[in-house]
Amino acid sequence: MAVAHNLNFDLYLAADHGGHGRKFLRFAVITLMPLSVLAPVVRLSADFWLKLELLLLPVIGIIYLWLLLVGVARPIRSNPLFVIAVIFSVCILVSITYGAQVIGHPVLARDFFEIAKAVIPVIFFTLALEADFSESSLRALAGVMVPALLLICTYAYGQWLNLGFTTHLQPLYSGGLHDEGGLSHYRRVYSTLSNPNYLAMLMTWMIAAFTLATLFRVGSRFWNVVILFASLATLAMTGSRYGLINTTIALALIFFLPATSKPAQRKNRGIFLAGIPLLVGAVVLVSMSNRATLDRVQQLRNPLQENSLRLRLDGLWKDAGEKFMESPLVGHGPAKVIFGDVITDSEYLDILKEFGVIGFLLYLGYFLVPLAMVWGGLRLVGRIGPWLERERPATYWAMCLAWIVIITALVMNVGMSTYYNPSLLAMLWMWMGIGASCARRCEEFCRTRRELSHV
Repeated sequence: MAVAHNLNFDLYLAADHGGHGRKFLRFAVITLMPLSVLAPVVRLSADFWLKLELLLLPVIGIIYLWLLLVGVARPIRSNPLFVIAVIFSVCILVSITYGAQVIGHPVLARDFFEIAKAVIPVIFFTLALEADFSESSLRALAGVMVPALLLICTYAYGQWLNLGFTTHLQPLYSGGLHDEGGLSHYRRVYSTLSNPNYLAMLMTWMIAAFTLATLFRVGSRFWNVVILFASLATLAMTGSRYGLINTTIALALIFFLPATSKPAQRKNRGIFLAGIPLLVGAVVLVSMSNRATLDRVQQLRNPLQENSLRLRLDGLWKDAGEKFMESPLVGHGPAKVIFGDVITDSEYLDILKEFGVIGFLLYLGYFLVPLAMVWGGLRLVGRIGPWLERERPATYWAMCLAWIVIITALVMNVGMSTYYNPSLLAMLWMWMGIGASCARRCEEFCRTRRELSHV
């Protein structure tokens, strides 16, 4: 009888509970993921542009609606981020009203775009969550990211070496004079992400992704190692000190990942111990060929006196803190008329000064709710045991990567942004949805095994 139970359970796990609707959503996510970091912006007017993945969302919605009407797809289910988005949108309206009526800020039409920005992350998250990725589709996703990252890294190397082809791509991807100045004076590459710090954020996540892929045997080990080293070199070329710190944190998180067994736990720790020297080696090799990059890295010896941090602490963050104290509960609203040209370099302070403590707590929910969902699956890893890493390594990989992505995003938001980052918005929230769907599968696996054991 026990053998029959195990057989039924394995058949359940092997089944792809998809249908045409879910298969289409998987195809959409697998297509959007590389497009989101490769495609240039689409300019709809001189002052208004959108990323290609945003323009494709209505197309995906229309196709899915047609699949729903012909009966081969199921209705989209609600998830906790729906509630957070609705309440946060109300909070934004309250802040706009308070800023206009009480504080006296003029209201611009683009202030109301903040409501759309509150909804878009939920759309990408739900798209990936409802796709309910199978083992084979996760492997396909890992596979399509390899050529995408090779293109990104190749463009970055071209910028570093000042190769001719980069001048033809510069009008499509340049983030403006600031980023062009960083490239020409300090050789800080930005590739397709328009900004060296954004590129560093992507490299942090991809270093974690392909380190875990190598560890869990997801995809080709050869290409995983190639992408890993290419990403390490590209990270160093960005000259982003914050990127180096975030990548160190990402590698450290691998050390603390829940493991399926004692040998797996030792492998996790071994990856961390081997990863830090590789990171340092890549930075040293790249920095030695460019004095400006070396000088930037050496400033980490005394991080509290580093120039960009002092600029934030003594000016930008101080001003944002003062604005927050003027209206700590609901903030000033987006107030683009006064905040539109102000770069705070801290998403947390931006949210606090614009939407107050109430808005800030709701904003945190965007990250903490998916984190809790992913952790719900990770805490079952030990209970499932070595079978998960042996038979469903891509599911294990996706959960672990989502956990690292969410935590590092929360760290990145101290001095950068992810929720408000158009270059990485789709990738971040789709990875959250993928991780949450894999965690949900693990919970279903455990529940089904428990039910079968009582038959």
